[in-house]
Amino acid sequence: MSKNNSAELQLYGPVSEYSWWGDEVTPKAFRDELNALGDVDEIVVRLNSAGGDVFAGLHIYQLLKEHKAKVTVRVEGLAASIASIIACAGDTIIMPKGSMMMIHNPWTSVWGAEANDLRHTADVLDKIRDALVEVYAEKTGMEADEIKALMDA
Repeated sequence: MSKNNSAELQLYGPVSEYSWWGDEVTPKAFRDELNALGDVDEIVVRLNSAGGDVFAGLHIYQLLKEHKAKVTVRVEGLAASIASIIACAGDTIIMPKGSMMMIHNPWTSVWGAEANDLRHTADVLDKIRDALVEVYAEKTGMEADEIKALMDA
């Protein structure tokens, strides 16, 4: 392979730990595609996703951050929710006119829970939020309180 070889990956669709309908992006499938690229110097990730599973997205983020290649993320439509975290793995993020990025606080649903379960769930959501804030702060240089205000909004 040449010294400045490059490759491209597509991350289109919902981010999920499992593939239910065949259109989800899973960490395992993404890792397999990333590894199949071989020894590349540059990777372009074409991204269009409304987000999905926070832990699956954090896993994909880490796979990209740990890769030795220079990573460019090109938002081709939408990088929302956990997909915005994946976008932050790029050394460069390109957002053409008309593309969008959306961030928010993590959320979940709880069924059949008592008050203590709900308190515990709220605590877990705060921990997840803090992990996301760390990623956004590292990428943007903004203070955690500024990012939390944006996520609240």
